[in-house]
Amino acid sequence: MRCPLLGCVSWLFVLGCSSCSPFRSAVRSQADGAAEQFVEKAFTKCGDSYYGMLGKYGTELTQMKDISVTTGVETLSAADKLNGYEWMGEIVIHCRASRAYSSSGRYSGWQEWQPSCNSWEPSGSIEVQLAKKNGQWLYGYDRSPSASYGPKIDCNRIPPPKTGGR
Repeated sequence: MRCPLLGCVSWLFVLGCSSCSPFRSAVRSQADGAAEQFVEKAFTKCGDSYYGMLGKYGTELTQMKDISVTTGVETLSAADKLNGYEWMGEIVIHCRASRAYSSSGRYSGWQEWQPSCNSWEPSGSIEVQLAKKNGQWLYGYDRSPSASYGPKIDCNRIPPPKTGGR
């Protein structure tokens, strides 16, 4: 959770704000860095948009506008700690709008803009599991050290829009 400076100052003593410096933990800052690294490796920035292979099965070319990335933390159990976990949570990616590209069928081409990043999730966000175990950051449900989310997109291979701009 990111806090605006004034919001942290005014609510710090009432609720506490673990994401506000200097009270922010070092591992939480590292988690934010790991989340940013994930976005850089998983998505391609072309102009003012990010592109990635999303959809229910990760097979749909998707264009996203105005993304923001946050991390959510989970409480570690005693068993998690014994298993070597130092931090567990998730990467949460929000965007103002997104649209998918269909390469075949009756509705081929860029689809209509949607008001979220992920129509398959009720939150509308892209959520990726993130954990730090034995000093290594792990991504996804399979806890892989590889920060990928499908193949990288080459900006030169993105289909041109029919309408709505790129």
